[in-house]
Amino acid sequence: MKSTTMTACVLAALLVSAAARVSGADADLEARKRAMLARVQDVIPKELAEDKTWFRQIREKHPAMIRDGILDVTLYDGWAGNPVDPTGRQDSLKALQKAIIDARDEALAAFFPSGTYLVSDTLNCMKKITAIRKGKKKGELRWMTWDGKRVIVLIGSNKGERPVIKLVDGAAGFDEPEDPKPVVIVWTQPEGEITRIKPAQAGREHGNGFNMIYRGIDIDIGKGNRGAIGLCMTGAQGCSIEDCRVNATGGYAGFFFTPGAGAGVANIEVEGGDYGLYCPNNPPSSVIVGGIFKNQRVRSFHCVAFTHIGFVGCTFVKKEAPIVSLAKYDWCTVGGGFFMKDCRIELEQKNGRAAIDNDIGQIVYLKDVYLRGADHVLEHKGTKTIPCPADAWTHVAEYACRKDRTDIIVNGKITNEEYVRARPSPAGPPADLIARHIWQKLPSFEDADAKNVRDPNIGAVGDGKADDTAALQKAIDTHRKVFLPKGRYKISRTLNLKADTILFGSAKTHVEITNDVDWHPPVPTPMVRTVDDPQARTWLGHVKFQLKEDTPANDKVYILHWRAGRSSVVKSLQDGKTWAKKNKPAGSLYRVSGNGGGKWYFWTCFSGHYRDGGCSEDFRFMTIENTREPLIFYGFNPEHNGAAMVDVRNARNVDILATKVEHVRSPSIAVFNSQNVNIIGFGGHAGSGPDRGLIEVSNARDVSVALVGSSRLRQDGADRRTGKPPKWYALLENHQNHRTQTRQAVAFFRRD
Repeated sequence: MKSTTMTACVLAALLVSAAARVSGADADLEARKRAMLARVQDVIPKELAEDKTWFRQIREKHPAMIRDGILDVTLYDGWAGNPVDPTGRQDSLKALQKAIIDARDEALAAFFPSGTYLVSDTLNCMKKITAIRKGKKKGELRWMTWDGKRVIVLIGSNKGERPVIKLVDGAAGFDEPEDPKPVVIVWTQPEGEITRIKPAQAGREHGNGFNMIYRGIDIDIGKGNRGAIGLCMTGAQGCSIEDCRVNATGGYAGFFFTPGAGAGVANIEVEGGDYGLYCPNNPPSSVIVGGIFKNQRVRSFHCVAFTHIGFVGCTFVKKEAPIVSLAKYDWCTVGGGFFMKDCRIELEQKNGRAAIDNDIGQIVYLKDVYLRGADHVLEHKGTKTIPCPADAWTHVAEYACRKDRTDIIVNGKITNEEYVRARPSPAGPPADLIARHIWQKLPSFEDADAKNVRDPNIGAVGDGKADDTAALQKAIDTHRKVFLPKGRYKISRTLNLKADTILFGSAKTHVEITNDVDWHPPVPTPMVRTVDDPQARTWLGHVKFQLKEDTPANDKVYILHWRAGRSSVVKSLQDGKTWAKKNKPAGSLYRVSGNGGGKWYFWTCFSGHYRDGGCSEDFRFMTIENTREPLIFYGFNPEHNGAAMVDVRNARNVDILATKVEHVRSPSIAVFNSQNVNIIGFGGHAGSGPDRGLIEVSNARDVSVALVGSSRLRQDGADRRTGKPPKWYALLENHQNHRTQTRQAVAFFRRD
């Protein structure tokens, strides 16, 4: 185990102000952070980084590729005399760095064909921010972080073997585990760090990084690099790490931080290292889906979480316990929470330790976790719980523990006892325990059967001016897999997807579907609609929906009506709204009804305009109504709404995992007359109306609500904004004329 001092030093390298809440050592943290920045910013001189001569030559030779939003990094072979060598023989660091900078600045995805790319230092993938004048007299200098297109997007080829970024053996600066260093870092320029404007705001990178993507590129930390980290990535809404394996054998960690707040991690693997995933002061509401952690020396996972972090459909294989250790975090009541769902833990030998080290006493929730090889499942405040039989599996059907000033509620009664449902399981975990949560292969523009909508025989323009409705519908009607290259596609009527349609863009930050402002349907009408079919395998993702409603006549347009069943997928959607302030739109932006179900990854929906009173009390971001098909959300981020956010009405089999919300005056999620609903993990600076709940449950059964609370609440339970107890509740239930409520972080179970 690393010392507390070392942990603070590592954390300081990236998140100064947040780390100070843990360690209190501001001066030392700031010095170490600046030292880290100096190490990762000087790969190539500034004048060469800003020169676009090489990119202009590529654009002239490969206009179709650039038009589609792709920049092949191998085209930088020879830049300034530096190679890009996918055979792994030569150091490709400087030319790759230039390719990534140009892709960012030109709003393109940096594309890595299959191969091995050798690097001798950190690839610094930093999203830039700018300072703008704001305020009544334009005299206040503030940071602008919402440059939605010029972000870091790194994607690898899915033809053949995944591309690999490999650190040279014995790389300089990567030999010290007390001061670890990443092979790749994806982050946002610290406020004030470069221009020295408002230096006190430095350290907010994780909250200011949006829509950055690392997909389909493996990392090998090489030999003799004891202090190497594979990938360090901080970020919030829209960010994701996907399809990435890190060989960390002999190094420090596979991953350092994860994105949070409607963002997440999916289909990753770490082999070896001291740690598989090390998260000091992680962003709120992070979720890891389909992760594999094998053969770590110290822990598979170590966490100091801002609110909570969760693992879904993950596998942990290690020599001995523990696999997880949780650290103290005093920022808020819900700080440091942890959950697992549908996970498999297998240890080679018993050593008298519990698999999950929660001696610090954080809130933990487990659901359908299978374990073999530990003496106990968990140690909580010095007490080991759920003993495990020798050489047999234990099935934890459900478990929850609390900490001070938090409640566990079972069938309307508050209890201080752990909630435990566990038993031996001779058969072990189901065969599909992990596979049920993750994709087999993501669609790609490289796929031979993917139809580009800008091909001449389809004819989409994508300039935001021409009406592309007919072209897009033609592509959908005549092809199963439809690729939307970079552009803005205006439509004037609903796009109807088939049961097997796969509609995807290169990256949601580069691909936009927007409605014609002259589209005035008389009744609520979606921009996109699926068939109503429980067997449908519809796939929709990597797209932004820009919804324009400039007059009351077209406020009936909404984004999506989803009716495809359990095998369907919605992934990495973004929305943007330009509502006229005089409008009071009702209805929902997203509707799931009929046979609607499937897996939704990293869903975000928010707009400050709604918060400012531009909507009616009947408006919702999402309504799930009258559904029965399994529906699961991985990363759920509705926020900034003046009315309630999400309604679940007369629905069954709904899982909402890792929710993050801000600035609410009404319930974030309301559940009515529904069954088998699980809401696990809820955080963010959220509040609700007086005598209302963040989550409200009315006449529902078979409900689990766990790890729910607001980071607006201090450790003493007071609202940070007022210094007084809040007038709202974390959870409020009305069940057969009986009311139960709690203001504290909660585990809630309704079983009768």
